[in-house]
Amino acid sequence: MDTILNFNIDANGALSSLPYLTQMASRILSSLIIDTVIKRSDFKKANIRKTCTLALVGVAACLAGVGHVRCDSTAAIAMLCLATVMSGVMIPGFFPCFTELTLAFSGVAFGISNTVANCAGFIVPMVVGILTDENQTIEAWQKVFYIGAAISVSGSVMALLFLRTDPVSWAQYPDEAQDPDEDKLPQPARDKLIPDFYNGEEEGSWPELVYETTV
Repeated sequence: MDTILNFNIDANGALSSLPYLTQMASRILSSLIIDTVIKRSDFKKANIRKTCTLALVGVAACLAGVGHVRCDSTAAIAMLCLATVMSGVMIPGFFPCFTELTLAFSGVAFGISNTVANCAGFIVPMVVGILTDENQTIEAWQKVFYIGAAISVSGSVMALLFLRTDPVSWAQYPDEAQDPDEDKLPQPARDKLIPDFYNGEEEGSWPELVYETTV
């Protein structure tokens, strides 16, 4: 923003926060809307989730467009904000799938996924540095935005092809594997240690401990 759009550091900091604010609002609002649609409509949950991921195509279009507004700072910021709004719409498309797919193992599954996803935190700056080092031109930054747009489109395509919401077989208990569409978390068998107090026990004696298994 400082080199291409000619914003000073004070304006840069304030304007750089706008896309994140719009993304936060978009995530909250879209999540509420999608949950309501899933509960009240007859559409398949998987199809609703896939529809949300189509927002990534809009993200790609905005990123590609940013590279062509040149020095129009207002248009550039508006398109970046629109891109983050659409990325917020994508969140209820795939984030809940971790719980729906892997049930009680969703924490581990999300951790693995998030580890891979956060590799972008050091890969992207390296790529941007390679493309723009001593080459702070509009054309160089267009390449950066094109790469981001291509990644967004590929993510949407992968979601449309492979996204599912029914639990995978290895995440289910045997008695739940017969109903993959049932919308509930598994209730694993638990051994409960219950003190069995008998009437007439002498004071100070230890109660007999019995095990009760519940499902």
